[in-house]
Amino acid sequence: MDGRGFTVQDRCGRIMWVMSRTRCECKQLSFVALRSYARRHGITELEELIRRTGCCTGCGTCRPHLEEFLRTGELRFGDQTLRVPDLDDRPGLRGVAPGPENNGK
Repeated sequence: MDGRGFTVQDRCGRIMWVMSRTRCECKQLSFVALRSYARRHGITELEELIRRTGCCTGCGTCRPHLEEFLRTGELRFGDQTLRVPDLDDRPGLRGVAPGPENNGK
């Protein structure tokens, strides 16, 4: 998945291209990393997450998709949804979203 879409095989074996939005393309920030960042820093408002990371400040196309993901924990792919676990809940993984406080790293 690259944020623009991916292919899936349907029940009849046909390969289909599915549009998806899984990241802020302009800032190259995944929704999963943004959610993890927000939780680690106690951010509960989208505007604060935007201010700290710069997400959703380019074209803005990702904003409604990010809002839905933060609210539900699910990514939509066509008519399918995928519940995504928090990175911080999996041993050995930790998502990092760039922001001013860590100099974009």
